[in-house]
Amino acid sequence: MTISYERNPEYTEIFLKRLTVRAQLGVFTHEKGRTQPLILSMRAWAKVAPVNDDLVETVDYNLFSDSARYLADNQHFDLVETFLNALADKVMKNSQIVAAEFRAEKPEAIAGAECAGAVIYRTR
Repeated sequence: MTISYERNPEYTEIFLKRLTVRAQLGVFTHEKGRTQPLILSMRAWAKVAPVNDDLVETVDYNLFSDSARYLADNQHFDLVETFLNALADKVMKNSQIVAAEFRAEKPEAIAGAECAGAVIYRTR
């Protein structure tokens, strides 16, 4: 999917690529009570144009990583999609973000596969 904000000079794309967290995730019995790796990538578009070289004028990458780590550490999710929706809810509280893409990969989900996962999109 191409989000209309891509390559639009009015928006800045901010991203975090392949952050690995240990998440309490899974619907099956063997997935309960343990953590497993979850690889996250996030892209967000914000209508920001920093003038003063100041972090407050843009979206801090740590918003993505801190939100993901908090959710992974503090809650069990049955579905990757539910995790991504919770992550999107936290990140989209930043009013500077007008659109975002959230991707999760579970490398241990399917034997013989590199990974399984999901992608969700949010816009205002």
